[in-house]
Amino acid sequence: MQLIDSLTSAIEKLQYYSHTFEVEELIEPVRSDIGNYTIKKNEFDLIIAVSSLEHLASEDLLVTVLQDMAAGTKVNGINCIIANTEVEEILMETGEKLDPLIEINLST
Repeated sequence: MQLIDSLTSAIEKLQYYSHTFEVEELIEPVRSDIGNYTIKKNEFDLIIAVSSLEHLASEDLLVTVLQDMAAGTKVNGINCIIANTEVEEILMETGEKLDPLIEINLST
């Protein structure tokens, strides 16, 4: 099972927990930006993208990655996508609206 993350700290935690729970032979950690990761056609039974697609560089790249995910999923496979939308960040002390730390902030 491949688990992809662009953060070194996330990969390190994955390696720690997979060792702790003795499943390291089942997990292949991959450090990569999801926008640069190559998804092979018909490779996966399940692709899960959690809070990652909204951090792609552009909406065009989002469309490309979604198409790659669909092509990379086997027949009767599943794509599970959990994404943040319409994100607002507000400074509690002043009520000032901040620019959210998200690259693609689509409407729900």
